[in-house]
Amino acid sequence: MNGVTDPLSVGSSFRRAPRPFREIQAYSFTLDHPEQVLFASAVRPLSLPYALANILWTVTGDDTVAGIRFWNDRAAAFTDDGVRVRSALGPRLFGAAQQFAVTLQRLRADRATRRALVLMVESKDLTTPTRDVPCMMGLQLLLRDDRLDAVATMRSQSALMVMPYDVALLTTIQRLLAAELGIAPGRYMHFAASMHIYEDELDVATSVAEEDLTPKVLPHPGSLQELQSIGAVKNEIERESVEELIRRSKQIGGRVHDEDTLGGMAESVLLGHALLKCGRVGDALVAWGRAGDLGRLCAMRVDLKERDAAHKISEPEDDRRGPTG
Repeated sequence: MNGVTDPLSVGSSFRRAPRPFREIQAYSFTLDHPEQVLFASAVRPLSLPYALANILWTVTGDDTVAGIRFWNDRAAAFTDDGVRVRSALGPRLFGAAQQFAVTLQRLRADRATRRALVLMVESKDLTTPTRDVPCMMGLQLLLRDDRLDAVATMRSQSALMVMPYDVALLTTIQRLLAAELGIAPGRYMHFAASMHIYEDELDVATSVAEEDLTPKVLPHPGSLQELQSIGAVKNEIERESVEELIRRSKQIGGRVHDEDTLGGMAESVLLGHALLKCGRVGDALVAWGRAGDLGRLCAMRVDLKERDAAHKISEPEDDRRGPTG
């Protein structure tokens, strides 16, 4: 299809030029194991530090560009003012409306409820001129057979650039709610009115589809409070000097790490990324070496970027991954 023409849409490159795309309407899929949301693609490697930072940014209720820019330097490009991400889910989940807490209360009060629904979009999102409209419409939770199922509904879904990060975030919300209820997460169901890729992504998307990818586990997030405390660590790492980062890395080296929990791994993953941004590749690899499979995914991305640079291989012309995915 020809690209959209709305000058406030990323699909028009924000007025620069419409981008032709391919689309499947009303596309859905189901994950029977919502912890298996990571993958090791040699073509389009996942940015695990960004995926984790996005989760932490959300659960701490943040919507500022400053809170995510360190992990995604394109964040400001998707906003109206370069300061605040209107579409951010954090305030919608954990802000004044306290949708996370209300959803939890509904599930505790009525195990058969069909009203445990988190709305991610408001009418003003569609009546206010903005380039920053949420792609996520809602997340419904259904407690069935002592498991917590989740149904995510998207108005628009970039399959290549954004979906892996959205799924990691939404399944984490599902798993957090299940943990608060003392039950196991059930199925994760994902529905998109427009599941699409852009024509200039087609070669990369085809290569990814041809890979034999085995899903990898994102460790259990623990409780909401535990995850929010890791969010505070993320904020510290963003501000630290190289010397402070190396000192932190040495301190982490003396701890016992639990590979079954996100808290046991997240600090090392984030720290490695910060060291890499400072040009300390060796120190980054040491930090990632303490993060088990997660660290290996991070190191793989670095190895692949070095390979691509050596062979002058580039990603699609414009990486459209926004601050919420």
